[in-house]
Amino acid sequence: MPGETVSTVDSGTINVPADFSTIQKAIDAAVDGDVIFVSKGTYKESLTVTEKTISIIGESAKSTIIDAQGDGRVISLTEGRSITLKGLTLKNGDISDFPGDGNGYGEGNRGGAINYHADNILIEDCIFDANYANGGSEHMKIAGRNNIIRGCVFKSVGTGFSVQSDNGAQGAQFYDCLFLSEADGIIQSNGFPSFFNCTFVGFKRQAISCFGEGVSSVVNCIFIPGSDEARAVRLDRLDEQGLPNESNRTTYNVSYSVITDNDVGYSSDSIVGSINIASTCKVFDPDYIDSASGNYGLAFGSPAIDAGDPASGFDPDGTRKDIG
Repeated sequence: MPGETVSTVDSGTINVPADFSTIQKAIDAAVDGDVIFVSKGTYKESLTVTEKTISIIGESAKSTIIDAQGDGRVISLTEGRSITLKGLTLKNGDISDFPGDGNGYGEGNRGGAINYHADNILIEDCIFDANYANGGSEHMKIAGRNNIIRGCVFKSVGTGFSVQSDNGAQGAQFYDCLFLSEADGIIQSNGFPSFFNCTFVGFKRQAISCFGEGVSSVVNCIFIPGSDEARAVRLDRLDEQGLPNESNRTTYNVSYSVITDNDVGYSSDSIVGSINIASTCKVFDPDYIDSASGNYGLAFGSPAIDAGDPASGFDPDGTRKDIG
């Protein structure tokens, strides 16, 4: 399951709380290339990483919690500097008081847990929980190239998008992530991120809405909608006059995925982009172990087991990739 990996690091790292009592003190002492290893516990902090390229690695996401207590963003970063986050829960970020632009939106009031503009960022085995941003993207606002988000869980409590991948996020890729949200949409992007073996649950209108000039691949994913009208992906980018935006065209290529009833046989090619739903996509109950209690692992005999794209490699047991 996403968010369950126990992290280990090599010697020579900065240890919290052994070396410093808080994560922020460890960050302040760190230099480029340092690894901060955080032992299990709840750290009531809002962190700022200034002009440093470092790694912050928790003992495990379920036991290593950074709690902003509703007082600002969980982690603030210097634009253009990469970071690695692994094995952490980021929760209770609240930037509802942060200013936006004249329309109420903008860079400052997006991403309650993290907002970054950089390339080559890795976020792995993390849990995002109960974060809030009044400009959208409750958990994360990302921009840049070759950014990887792997094995993360996003639990949304509000009505905004969970993640915005914007401003030319050409190569953002999500692997093995679980998105839980009852909002209209989960991912919004004017880039074109791709998704592999991800699961999207509860969305009311669409799971993914992209409008960047490029190709968004959706492979081995599961979409469990929260309404009868919901789709896995949608093209609905409008300009300020409410007309289709012709400036960028996203091409969705969706394959080997569990889709919604509304996605079956659907294709679109218009001035705002195109949607290609491959015949390898199906509608069926993936048969989870216990989704009511949050366990989205596939039960024995699930039709999603060993049903993924044969070209996408193998699962750790050496068998064909699962869907989801």
